[in-house]
Amino acid sequence: MQNLFKGNVIYFYYAFIVFLLASSLVLVFVPYGNEVLFTNKFANTMLDKTAILLTQLGLGLVMGFLALIFIFIRYYYAIATVISLFFTGIFTGVLKKLIFNGMPRPTGYFNKADFYHLIPNFNYHELNTFPSGHAMTAIAVFLLLAVAFNGKRWSVFLAVFGITVALTRIYLLQHFLFDVFVGSILGVLCSLLGLYFAGLILKKDKNMMGRSLLDESFFKRNKS
Repeated sequence: MQNLFKGNVIYFYYAFIVFLLASSLVLVFVPYGNEVLFTNKFANTMLDKTAILLTQLGLGLVMGFLALIFIFIRYYYAIATVISLFFTGIFTGVLKKLIFNGMPRPTGYFNKADFYHLIPNFNYHELNTFPSGHAMTAIAVFLLLAVAFNGKRWSVFLAVFGITVALTRIYLLQHFLFDVFVGSILGVLCSLLGLYFAGLILKKDKNMMGRSLLDESFFKRNKS
Protein backbone atom coordinates (compact mmCIF):
# COMPACT_ATOMS: atom_id res chain seq x y z
CA MET A 1 0.00 0.00 0.00
CA GLN A 2 1.57 3.26 -1.11
CA ASN A 3 2.17 6.19 1.20
CA LEU A 4 -0.57 8.72 0.50
CA PHE A 5 1.36 11.70 1.83
CA LYS A 6 4.69 11.28 0.06
CA GLY A 7 5.84 11.78 -3.50
CA ASN A 8 4.53 14.26 -6.02
CA VAL A 9 0.94 13.99 -4.81
CA ILE A 10 1.99 16.22 -1.91
CA TYR A 11 1.76 19.16 -4.33
CA PHE A 12 -1.95 18.44 -4.70
CA TYR A 13 -2.30 18.90 -0.95
CA TYR A 14 -0.23 22.10 -1.04
CA ALA A 15 -2.50 23.64 -3.67
CA PHE A 16 -5.56 22.42 -1.80
CA ILE A 17 -4.35 23.97 1.46
CA VAL A 18 -3.92 27.32 -0.31
CA PHE A 19 -7.55 27.06 -1.40
CA LEU A 20 -8.66 26.23 2.13
CA LEU A 21 -6.74 29.15 3.62
CA ALA A 22 -8.11 31.62 1.07
CA SER A 23 -11.63 30.28 1.57
CA SER A 24 -11.25 30.53 5.34
CA LEU A 25 -10.46 34.24 5.07
CA VAL A 26 -13.57 34.79 2.99
CA LEU A 27 -15.72 32.78 5.37
CA VAL A 28 -14.44 34.72 8.38
CA PHE A 29 -14.56 38.25 7.01
CA VAL A 30 -17.37 38.15 4.42
CA PRO A 31 -21.00 37.89 5.63
CA TYR A 32 -22.68 34.58 4.82
CA GLY A 33 -23.85 34.46 1.21
CA ASN A 34 -22.24 37.71 0.09
CA GLU A 35 -19.59 35.76 -1.82
CA VAL A 36 -22.39 34.34 -3.97
CA LEU A 37 -23.84 37.77 -4.72
CA PHE A 38 -20.37 39.13 -5.49
CA THR A 39 -19.55 36.27 -7.87
CA ASN A 40 -22.90 36.65 -9.59
CA LYS A 41 -22.02 40.21 -10.62
CA PHE A 42 -19.40 38.82 -13.03
CA ALA A 43 -21.69 36.22 -14.60
CA ASN A 44 -22.22 36.21 -18.36
CA THR A 45 -23.41 33.86 -21.08
CA MET A 46 -19.95 32.50 -21.95
CA LEU A 47 -19.15 31.73 -18.31
CA ASP A 48 -22.59 30.16 -17.95
CA LYS A 49 -21.82 27.61 -20.66
CA THR A 50 -18.35 26.91 -19.24
CA ALA A 51 -19.63 26.47 -15.69
CA ILE A 52 -22.49 24.20 -16.75
CA LEU A 53 -20.02 22.02 -18.66
CA LEU A 54 -17.40 21.87 -15.91
CA THR A 55 -19.86 21.22 -13.11
CA GLN A 56 -20.81 17.91 -14.75
CA LEU A 57 -17.42 16.59 -13.64
CA GLY A 58 -18.78 16.60 -10.09
CA LEU A 59 -21.40 13.96 -10.84
CA GLY A 60 -21.10 10.50 -9.32
CA LEU A 61 -21.28 9.01 -12.82
CA VAL A 62 -17.86 10.50 -13.52
CA MET A 63 -16.38 8.58 -10.62
CA GLY A 64 -18.05 5.42 -11.86
CA PHE A 65 -16.61 5.97 -15.34
CA LEU A 66 -13.18 6.62 -13.81
CA ALA A 67 -13.36 3.30 -11.97
CA LEU A 68 -13.96 1.53 -15.30
CA ILE A 69 -10.94 3.23 -16.84
CA PHE A 70 -8.76 2.36 -13.85
CA ILE A 71 -9.57 -1.34 -14.32
CA PHE A 72 -7.32 -1.20 -17.40
CA ILE A 73 -4.59 0.70 -15.52
CA ARG A 74 -4.42 -0.74 -11.99
CA TYR A 75 -6.94 -2.71 -9.98
CA TYR A 76 -5.79 -0.78 -6.93
CA TYR A 77 -7.04 2.54 -8.32
CA ALA A 78 -10.26 0.99 -9.61
CA ILE A 79 -11.11 -0.48 -6.20
CA ALA A 80 -10.11 2.77 -4.49
CA THR A 81 -12.42 4.73 -6.78
CA VAL A 82 -15.39 2.46 -6.10
CA ILE A 83 -14.84 2.72 -2.35
CA SER A 84 -14.45 6.50 -2.63
CA LEU A 85 -17.73 6.66 -4.55
CA PHE A 86 -19.36 4.67 -1.76
CA PHE A 87 -18.18 7.15 0.87
CA THR A 88 -19.22 10.20 -1.16
CA GLY A 89 -22.69 8.68 -1.41
CA ILE A 90 -22.80 8.03 2.33
CA PHE A 91 -21.62 11.52 3.29
CA THR A 92 -23.93 13.20 0.82
CA GLY A 93 -26.95 11.18 1.84
CA VAL A 94 -26.48 11.44 5.59
CA LEU A 95 -25.47 15.10 5.75
CA LYS A 96 -27.56 16.58 2.96
CA LYS A 97 -30.70 14.47 3.24
CA LEU A 98 -30.81 13.68 6.96
CA ILE A 99 -28.81 15.94 9.28
CA PHE A 100 -29.00 19.18 7.30
CA ASN A 101 -32.10 18.45 5.27
CA GLY A 102 -33.96 21.55 4.09
CA MET A 103 -31.11 24.06 4.43
CA PRO A 104 -31.72 26.74 1.77
CA ARG A 105 -29.44 27.15 -1.22
CA PRO A 106 -28.63 30.65 -2.55
CA THR A 107 -31.83 30.89 -4.62
CA GLY A 108 -33.83 29.81 -1.58
CA TYR A 109 -31.94 32.05 0.82
CA PHE A 110 -32.05 35.23 -1.25
CA ASN A 111 -34.81 36.74 -3.35
CA LYS A 112 -34.43 36.26 -7.10
CA ALA A 113 -34.31 40.06 -7.44
CA ASP A 114 -31.07 40.08 -5.41
CA PHE A 115 -29.17 38.43 -8.25
CA TYR A 116 -27.54 40.35 -11.07
CA HIS A 117 -27.70 37.44 -13.50
CA LEU A 118 -29.82 34.29 -13.79
CA ILE A 119 -29.43 31.62 -16.47
CA PRO A 120 -32.60 31.19 -18.58
CA ASN A 121 -34.31 27.82 -18.13
CA PHE A 122 -31.65 26.64 -15.68
CA ASN A 123 -32.87 24.29 -12.94
CA TYR A 124 -32.01 26.16 -9.75
CA HIS A 125 -32.41 24.04 -6.63
CA GLU A 126 -33.52 25.88 -3.50
CA LEU A 127 -33.01 23.38 -0.67
CA ASN A 128 -30.44 20.91 0.73
CA THR A 129 -27.37 23.05 0.26
CA PHE A 130 -24.95 21.49 2.76
CA PRO A 131 -22.53 20.06 1.86
CA SER A 132 -21.81 20.30 -1.86
CA GLY A 133 -21.89 16.79 -3.28
CA HIS A 134 -20.43 18.02 -6.58
CA ALA A 135 -17.46 19.57 -4.79
CA MET A 136 -16.96 16.38 -2.80
CA THR A 137 -16.98 14.18 -5.90
CA ALA A 138 -14.83 16.52 -8.00
CA ILE A 139 -12.05 16.79 -5.42
CA ALA A 140 -12.20 13.05 -4.76
CA VAL A 141 -11.85 12.31 -8.49
CA PHE A 142 -8.96 14.67 -9.09
CA LEU A 143 -7.05 13.53 -6.01
CA LEU A 144 -7.34 9.93 -7.24
CA LEU A 145 -6.02 11.05 -10.62
CA ALA A 146 -3.16 12.93 -8.93
CA VAL A 147 -2.17 9.78 -7.05
CA ALA A 148 -2.34 7.75 -10.26
CA PHE A 149 -0.33 10.23 -12.40
CA ASN A 150 2.13 10.97 -9.58
CA GLY A 151 3.64 14.05 -11.22
CA LYS A 152 4.41 17.42 -9.67
CA ARG A 153 2.84 19.50 -12.42
CA TRP A 154 -0.03 17.07 -12.81
CA SER A 155 -0.77 17.25 -9.09
CA VAL A 156 -0.94 21.04 -9.09
CA PHE A 157 -2.97 21.14 -12.30
CA LEU A 158 -5.45 18.52 -11.08
CA ALA A 159 -5.88 20.30 -7.74
CA VAL A 160 -6.56 23.65 -9.44
CA PHE A 161 -8.89 22.04 -11.96
CA GLY A 162 -10.78 20.15 -9.26
CA ILE A 163 -11.15 23.32 -7.18
CA THR A 164 -12.40 25.16 -10.27
CA VAL A 165 -15.06 22.50 -10.82
CA ALA A 166 -16.09 22.80 -7.17
CA LEU A 167 -16.34 26.59 -7.40
CA THR A 168 -18.72 26.36 -10.36
CA ARG A 169 -21.33 25.41 -7.78
CA ILE A 170 -21.10 28.94 -6.35
CA TYR A 171 -21.19 30.54 -9.80
CA LEU A 172 -24.30 28.52 -10.70
CA LEU A 173 -26.01 29.62 -7.44
CA GLN A 174 -26.28 26.03 -6.29
CA HIS A 175 -24.15 26.35 -3.17
CA PHE A 176 -22.48 28.74 -0.77
CA LEU A 177 -18.72 28.81 -0.26
CA PHE A 178 -19.07 27.03 3.07
CA ASP A 179 -20.85 24.13 1.32
CA VAL A 180 -18.01 23.86 -1.20
CA PHE A 181 -15.38 24.28 1.52
CA VAL A 182 -16.68 21.38 3.61
CA GLY A 183 -17.60 19.30 0.58
CA SER A 184 -14.07 19.56 -0.81
CA ILE A 185 -12.54 18.48 2.51
CA LEU A 186 -14.87 15.49 2.58
CA GLY A 187 -13.82 14.76 -1.01
CA VAL A 188 -10.19 14.47 0.07
CA LEU A 189 -11.26 12.25 2.95
CA CYS A 190 -13.27 10.00 0.62
CA SER A 191 -10.30 9.50 -1.68
CA LEU A 192 -7.93 8.76 1.19
CA LEU A 193 -10.39 6.26 2.65
CA GLY A 194 -10.78 4.65 -0.76
CA LEU A 195 -7.04 4.33 -1.29
CA TYR A 196 -6.49 3.08 2.24
CA PHE A 197 -9.15 0.37 2.14
CA ALA A 198 -8.15 -0.66 -1.38
CA GLY A 199 -4.65 -1.19 -0.03
CA LEU A 200 -6.01 -3.35 2.78
CA ILE A 201 -8.09 -5.43 0.38
CA LEU A 202 -5.09 -6.12 -1.87
CA LYS A 203 -2.59 -6.43 0.96
CA LYS A 204 -2.70 -10.23 0.98
CA ASP A 205 -1.82 -10.37 -2.71
CA LYS A 206 0.76 -7.67 -3.33
CA ASN A 207 1.12 -8.73 -6.96
CA MET A 208 -2.45 -7.55 -7.59
CA MET A 209 -1.55 -4.01 -6.49
CA GLY A 210 0.18 -3.32 -9.79
CA ARG A 211 -1.95 -5.49 -12.05
CA SER A 212 -4.76 -4.48 -14.39
CA LEU A 213 -7.28 -6.14 -16.66
CA LEU A 214 -4.80 -5.78 -19.53
CA ASP A 215 -2.44 -8.10 -17.68
CA GLU A 216 -4.90 -10.99 -17.66
CA SER A 217 -4.39 -14.00 -19.90
CA PHE A 218 -7.42 -13.23 -22.11
CA PHE A 219 -5.91 -9.94 -23.27
CA LYS A 220 -2.44 -11.44 -23.59
CA ARG A 221 -3.76 -14.17 -25.87
CA ASN A 222 -5.62 -11.71 -28.07
CA LYS A 223 -2.66 -9.37 -28.18
CA SER A 224 -0.40 -12.15 -29.39
